[in-house]
Amino acid sequence: FHIFQLHNIFSTTSIDENAFVAFVSQIRKGYVKENPYHNDLHAADVLQMCHYILTVGGVQKSMKLNQLDVAALLLSAIVHDYKHPGVTNGFLQNSSNVIAIAYNDKAVLESYHISETLSLIHI
Repeated sequence: FHIFQLHNIFSTTSIDENAFVAFVSQIRKGYVKENPYHNDLHAADVLQMCHYILTVGGVQKSMKLNQLDVAALLLSAIVHDYKHPGVTNGFLQNSSNVIAIAYNDKAVLESYHISETLSLIHI
């Protein structure tokens, strides 16, 4: 939340702060605690690194990113591994897992993460 405030996301976009907090709370619940890597701490780490690259690294300025661009990047950092099952695309494909079948063995986890995220906001 604080990183989004530092980037003035709420004051320059139509993102409602309360709705955002509720959304992020749901995302956090979707990260599997038992997953040793792809968990909520990993999402927070990726978010922090994106913030660092944007600011200290100068990417926001050099790429002339607007607030919507920054919001999209920071949000994608939070959700990029949402509901990660802890196995690879290859494992899901080779085991004929229902997730792999649903996405026709193409970008299985990537499709799964964004699909599950979008289902939270009913898109």
